[in-house]
Amino acid sequence: MHIEGRAKAGFYPLPPRVTDLILKHIQPSPAGTGALLDACCGEGVAASTIARHLKLTSYGCEIHKGRVEASAHILDRTLCSDGLSARIQREHFTVCLLNPPYDSEGYKTRSEDIWLHHMTGTLKVNGLMILVIQEEQCSFKLKQYLFAHFRRLHFFRFPEEEYERFNQIIVLGTRGQTSKTRYEIDRLAGTSIQWDELGSPDTETTITLPAGSQTADVFYSDWIDPEDQLREVREHGIWHDPAVHNALHFPAQQLCTPLMPVRKGHLVRMIAAGLLNNSLITTDTRRWAIKGSTTKTKAKLPSIEEEYETDKGLETREVERTIERFKPVVEAWDLTAGSTFGDHIVIDC
Repeated sequence: MHIEGRAKAGFYPLPPRVTDLILKHIQPSPAGTGALLDACCGEGVAASTIARHLKLTSYGCEIHKGRVEASAHILDRTLCSDGLSARIQREHFTVCLLNPPYDSEGYKTRSEDIWLHHMTGTLKVNGLMILVIQEEQCSFKLKQYLFAHFRRLHFFRFPEEEYERFNQIIVLGTRGQTSKTRYEIDRLAGTSIQWDELGSPDTETTITLPAGSQTADVFYSDWIDPEDQLREVREHGIWHDPAVHNALHFPAQQLCTPLMPVRKGHLVRMIAAGLLNNSLITTDTRRWAIKGSTTKTKAKLPSIEEEYETDKGLETREVERTIERFKPVVEAWDLTAGSTFGDHIVIDC
């Protein structure tokens, strides 16, 4: 899906009640330091709640401008950017909250898989992944990846009322290479999910976060919002350079006297080029306001015959030809007081 499509696609924020239930399974680091990343943060409510509860610095990416503006008020740092193209420090974050777009990215490829693979690299070792997806997208392929790259995996369904809307589930897991063999990973991915009860923590489903840095050194975007780009061009663009402006639009006060007398043909071309637009021409008896323009036309030339080679030998065919011509047009309005005032004439040159 294109960036614009992601911005307009279904926006499924994490319900506040579900956020509160997730937090019952997470204990903050004893050091009380670390950072949280939400690469699809929406309005930032869930990320802000989790970060505040766990004493983490919050980082968020969002491509919808309105939601970015809302999240900027409650998150510590935000980017108006697609999370996949943003430059984000690798192996740094203590928590990654991932509620990705639910969409396909071509034949047999889901966006959920792409986002999970990409965002795993932003987590430090033992960092916590909070993955929110639809249950039907928790495929064999996705579970293979989870069991290969995460330890202490726990699967939860949304509470019944919220689950009925979009069939969403939550996966909690700490990043770390597993000691399981490929055969064991495939066996686990192929078995039915063992569901834990969301909001009922025990020693098995409670995860304590590792200590981490609260500041990410790399967190910026190469993607420029079109509105921001337009504003920069208007404020600092090349058109504000007087040298460029004067080169393209010769200032009237700098018009110079030609070295040789201007002929009628020269005058017509100057008028047609618009150099004398809105000028007044006065004769002994009349006053005219003039305006010139030039249009491009195509004229048909006589057709010609040309020879070309075929399997049967030389044959001839008729070729039509056209030529482009520039047609100057001069318009004049009579400004002489009297009965002719306002008369309009058009001269095709």
